[in-house]
Amino acid sequence: MQAAGQSPRRVDAVAKVTGQANYAIDASVPDMLFGHVVRAERAHAQILGIDVQAALDVPGVSGVVTAADLEGLFPRYGHIKADHPILAIDKVRFYGEPVALVIADTPHAASDAAEAVRVRYQDLPFVTDPDAALAPDAPLLHDTDYPAGDDSFGEAMSERRTDNIAHEATLEWGDLDAEM
Repeated sequence: MQAAGQSPRRVDAVAKVTGQANYAIDASVPDMLFGHVVRAERAHAQILGIDVQAALDVPGVSGVVTAADLEGLFPRYGHIKADHPILAIDKVRFYGEPVALVIADTPHAASDAAEAVRVRYQDLPFVTDPDAALAPDAPLLHDTDYPAGDDSFGEAMSERRTDNIAHEATLEWGDLDAEM
């Protein structure tokens, strides 16, 4: 069977075209709730306050979660270092960073309530390209360094950061000169 250069027929094509296909959004269980993420509208800013009261007043809303509500949980994750907050803690570091999560009975109520969340910011200097971010005088996105490895899930943070380099690694295998 030759597949390269062919356009194989999708087994779900008819179901998708006719609207019969099921997606995750189609799943429903009793008492199911829906979430909508409130995202930062700033590239780099201090969070001065988050007012969730208007969102809580939207019919069908069960709650609004912010970083302050994560007390007792480890609030960060990351690929090499746990340097990404689940929800922004004290400041946002990129446009679109999650700031709050609205939980409601319907996706529409969650979306409407998310629009009602008010975040007060104090803008901070930002950079938009890698070269500017690596310059010695670039604004720091992370003020402190987060431990790596097994310690990354501890609450201790190390000394103040002096650059925007997230991680560096050097790999070496043998002596190249000796092999030549």
